[in-house]
Amino acid sequence: MIKTVIFDLGKVLIPFDFSRGYRAMEKLCNYPAADIPRRIGSTDLVHRFETGLVEPRDFVEQLSRLLDLRVTYEQFCDIWSSIFLPDELVPESLLAGIGERYRLLVLSNTNAIHFAMVRQSYPMLRHFDDFVLSYEVKAMKPAPAI
Repeated sequence: MIKTVIFDLGKVLIPFDFSRGYRAMEKLCNYPAADIPRRIGSTDLVHRFETGLVEPRDFVEQLSRLLDLRVTYEQFCDIWSSIFLPDELVPESLLAGIGERYRLLVLSNTNAIHFAMVRQSYPMLRHFDDFVLSYEVKAMKPAPAI
């Protein structure tokens, strides 16, 4: 018997496009948007951030150093979260209907900056009973620990 329906956040409930963030960053550093993911990917910084091993302000400081990015913490959070597009992928009415019959859960690889913004910007999340977030449980999909 099904008791819980589990959703992922990114590209299931909420659309995102990393290139939006890279384009915003390139205006504030010496690297073109196309080089930014390669530079970030050359480290394990994002993985450590999304598994809760790096606190948000430390992450911003380290990433800013990596990219020679000149921004405040608040500016960075806005840029980092600019990847999310405004319209959700699943209608809120559908979630409400499913939530009447089943427990709703989000299981997502995410970080504290993104989730704070997502929670504030997407009211449909109020239909969920709980959230299993990589940065809180210190493990990412597909690891069995999550």
